[in-house]
Amino acid sequence: MYFLGLTREGTKTQLRRKNSHVVFEIDQMLSPQVWRSVLFEGTFQELQGEEREHAMYLIST
Repeated sequence: MYFLGLTREGTKTQLRRKNSHVVFEIDQMLSPQVWRSVLFEGTFQELQGEEREHAMYLIST
């Protein structure tokens, strides 16, 4: 499974380059007692060249 994202250069991007382990969490909270979460773990990979261009196309469509 792949997640594509676009960000500007900054502290978080620099940290991801040093430690590529990433976690992505989505929460749904209907009330304080009713909630659920999905957690994804993976590796950050910065795309270059044609791969980057193709990913940009996918994000924009």
